[in-house]
Amino acid sequence: MMSKEALVDFRSLPLWGERGDTSRPVLIAGPCSAESREQVLETAQSLSRHGVGIFRAGIWKPRTYPGQFEGMGEEALPWLLEARERTGLLIGTEVGSARHVELSLKYGLDYIWIGARSTSSPFAVQEIADALRGTDITVLIKNPLTPSLDLWKGALLRLLAVGCQKVGLIHRGFDIGAPSQLRNAPLWEVIAQMREEVPGVPIYLDPSHIAGKRQFLRRLVGMAGLLQYDGLMMESHTDPAHALSDKDQQVTPDELASIVADQSDPDQKQLLVLREEMEWIDDRLMLMLNLRRKLSKQIGDVKQVQGFAPYQEKQYQENLNRLSRMAEAYEMPQKFVTELYRHIHHDSVELQSDLSDDRMSSATLATKEQCITLNKVRFFGYHGLLPHEKRVGNSFEVTLRLYFPASDVMQTGDLILGINYAEVYEVLKAEMAIATELLEVLTQRILERLKAEFPILTSAHIAVTKLHPPIGGYDGAGVTFSASADYR
Repeated sequence: MMSKEALVDFRSLPLWGERGDTSRPVLIAGPCSAESREQVLETAQSLSRHGVGIFRAGIWKPRTYPGQFEGMGEEALPWLLEARERTGLLIGTEVGSARHVELSLKYGLDYIWIGARSTSSPFAVQEIADALRGTDITVLIKNPLTPSLDLWKGALLRLLAVGCQKVGLIHRGFDIGAPSQLRNAPLWEVIAQMREEVPGVPIYLDPSHIAGKRQFLRRLVGMAGLLQYDGLMMESHTDPAHALSDKDQQVTPDELASIVADQSDPDQKQLLVLREEMEWIDDRLMLMLNLRRKLSKQIGDVKQVQGFAPYQEKQYQENLNRLSRMAEAYEMPQKFVTELYRHIHHDSVELQSDLSDDRMSSATLATKEQCITLNKVRFFGYHGLLPHEKRVGNSFEVTLRLYFPASDVMQTGDLILGINYAEVYEVLKAEMAIATELLEVLTQRILERLKAEFPILTSAHIAVTKLHPPIGGYDGAGVTFSASADYR
């Protein structure tokens, strides 16, 4: 059996023989679903008049919810044969099981394709491959729902192992769970990688399933030429508004011909590709940030139960150091990564603080606030503007009053429900050890840190005194700056 590494040397046999103009990309078109004999014949004849040489129509439709239109099944196969007889079009449909393959071969279809849902299941692909053993029908493989090259290559290898040599790939976009105008994410870089690893297999673009809405088809088709796809597979219906499946992404044969014929400026196309890729990166960033915020709330739940404060200095510094190392490895500016993480971390602390506030009972919120006071706590630090203050240091006194509803801790004796002044002291000690030029900045930072560490706080007042200010002839008891914060 061929290894996945050997795929780089594989070359598919020609898929369509001598049919069609080989100087331009192949165009495969037809309705999402074969709904009636009249609809199939009318669509095929109209597409044939526009130069389409290969017809597609879904017979078996894998739908997300039961009760939706799931295709006409074997009843529709004679309609495809009649369409081929009248127009000369090659005909094909999607298969999802061995039974589907057997019927497609029985009726003599020219090609089949494996849908994204089936490609995502190795069991389904193997069943299809076993049913194809010894045949020479053309088989196209849509990418799996998730951006997994291994699943895609694995499906290709299973077909090659049973002797299929006329094989192609269809890029129909990926479901990454991020909200977007498009139905599925193109992830052009994934296709570029697939092309490098399997260069001998043609890749077709399915703009219909990427777009989800017909108004986006024109720009996607434009990118197909720029990115040198081997062809297109598009959905076309004579009356899209009344289609039984995927009506929003289907266009009439006339509209399809207009879209395919439109050739805008190549430079504009290239810019469009780059902007499209940037847009999807932004979408994924938003998705990951959303997932991170949800995880942060879960962590806040655990902290609440275990009595931990939302802000954890040690954890913050460890994460910041880890990201700084990653920034270096990815050749990203340290300042950019640091500032970005600070914003993200600040949001997490606020989320967890809000959770703590929300869980305080209404009775507690209505209780008159009590106060803890730390009086004239002494520290030595290097706070000041002058060079010798930064070098020699000074002595400081801090008086801090913390206001919070303390009824719960007073009634239960459970300190977790209140504020531990030993922890408050550790916060003060840590912040006073950080050299700061202005007392104003120092007090503001302490007030912000206190709110992050103790979400139960409703307000605080702090006074920081420099005991030996650098003023000639000054004989006072020090210089004090005080500030208050209302956290409600």
